Amino acid sequence: MATTDLGKWMITNGGEYNPDTTYEQLTMVLYQNSTYITLRTVTGIIPNNDKINYILMAQGFSANALADVVAKDTYGVIGDVSGDVSAQNLVDYLTNEVVNNLLKKTSISTVQTNSDNTVPSSSLAYVMQQAITKNKEDIATANSNLASKIAVVTYSKASIPIAAGDDFFANIPVDIDSSVYRWVFPILSDVSGDNSTKINISNCIWQNTQVHIKGNNQAVGAANITLTGVVVAIK
Repeated sequence: MATTDLGKWMITNGGEYNPDTTYEQLTMVLYQNSTYITLRTVTGIIPNNDKINYILMAQGFSANALADVVAKDTYGVIGDVSGDVSAQNLVDYLTNEVVNNLLKKTSISTVQTNSDNTVPSSSLAYVMQQAITKNKEDIATANSNLASKIAVVTYSKASIPIAAGDDFFANIPVDIDSSVYRWVFPILSDVSGDNSTKINISNCIWQNTQVHIKGNNQAVGAANITLTGVVVAIK
C-alpha cells in the first residue's frame, strides 16, 4: 500500500519575526504583537494576512504604545464627557498640567473632580499604568493559549489528470473531528504539475470531513496537477 508523506503537521513556535530566518510551513511567528502562522516555507517575507505565505491568527497591539490604548474621558478633560480618547493624549494633558500649572493650583486631589483649583494626584497615572500592564499580560496569555485551540492538518492529492478545457472536482479526505471545532477553514496553498499555471480554481470548501476543490483547465493541452494545502480548525 502506497504511503503519502504529509510533511510537517504540527505548529511550532518561531518566536519574534527575524527577516534573516527561514520559517518552515506551520510555524507560529510573532510580528508587531500579532501572531501569524506560515502556510509555506518563507524567508524575508514580512508577516501579513495574505493567506498565501501567512495567515493571521491573533491581532495584537504594542502594549508600550499609549496611542494604541483607548481610555474613557469620564469628565470630559480633553474631549466629550464619557467619550473615548487616546491614552497618550490623556497622559500628555496630565503631564502638561503637572509641569506647567502645578504651582498655580491650590491643592492636589486624589479623587477625580472637574475643578480649576486642583490637579490630579499620581494615583490616576498609577491606575492607567496598571491597566496597560494588565492588557499586556492578557495579550501574552491569549497568544500562549492560542496554539491549544487550533489544529492545522496538511493535505495533498497528486496525479489529477484534466483534459484541455475540462472542469475537475477533487475530494480530499482530512482526518479532523469537526464536532470538536467551531470553525474549519480549508486553504489551498499550491497547485503544481503540467500546465498548473493554466488551472483556474473556482471553489475550495470544507464539507463532510473532506476538502472539496473545483476548477477548470484553461490550457490548450492536458494537465496533470497536484493540489496541496492545509486545513485550519479552531475551537
